Amino acid sequence: MYLAVFNDAGKNTSSERLGQIGEALIAKELKQVDKCGFCGKILRNVYLPKEDGSTSEIDLIYITTRGIIVIESKNYSGYIYGKESDTYWTATLIGGGNVKKNRFYNPVAQNRSHIKYLREYLQDGKIPMFSIIVFSERCVLKDVSITSHNLGICNLSCLHEYIEQIWEQASVKSLGDQIDRIYHTLLPLTKAGKSEKQKHIDAVREKYINNEICPLCGGTLVERSGPYGSFWGCSNYPGCKYKKPSSCKKS
Repeated sequence: MYLAVFNDAGKNTSSERLGQIGEALIAKELKQVDKCGFCGKILRNVYLPKEDGSTSEIDLIYITTRGIIVIESKNYSGYIYGKESDTYWTATLIGGGNVKKNRFYNPVAQNRSHIKYLREYLQDGKIPMFSIIVFSERCVLKDVSITSHNLGICNLSCLHEYIEQIWEQASVKSLGDQIDRIYHTLLPLTKAGKSEKQKHIDAVREKYINNEICPLCGGTLVERSGPYGSFWGCSNYPGCKYKKPSSCKKS
């Protein structure tokens, strides 16, 4: 799911464009990793079906002989704060005397759910799966606390190192010809149409709104007064001018 974030100049930037850039950079890095003998296959934007008819989107999947690496891309700027047990994490950007804070769902929990739905779809609980959260080079992991195994959080420049660690620690048992089978099983899920993608985006935005989070930048929704009465707007105004539609109820 893409959410707009603030760039280094403090301007609201296209969330989809930033997301695409971040994923493309990770895919490029994975191709370099693959040249070092990992012999994997890469999938981007995999829309896994859920029982309720909605979808769970995985940014990137790297299928290797020693397991499946599920990658969540976070293309934020600034300082990142969060604990594995927190519901939300925060990206704080300081510039020009202003402080911009963007809240976003805990990416560890987010990727944990991705792996859950991936296992259910593949109907195989024995395939080793690993979670990596990759942040852009424009941010600093200021205060991030993680304790779980099979989990990595890093900037893009350290992705290769994390995958090497997984490679060394994972069982040497090879998935063999399962790589091609898994790849072709998941490949159709990367071809979601515009309507399916929009349905997914709308569902996530509604979830953010119901939890009083701005669906554009991740700021907190606060009550404001205007010439036509009170309304719910983003705390990062004027950098973000989001207003909650009147049809959306505050939970």
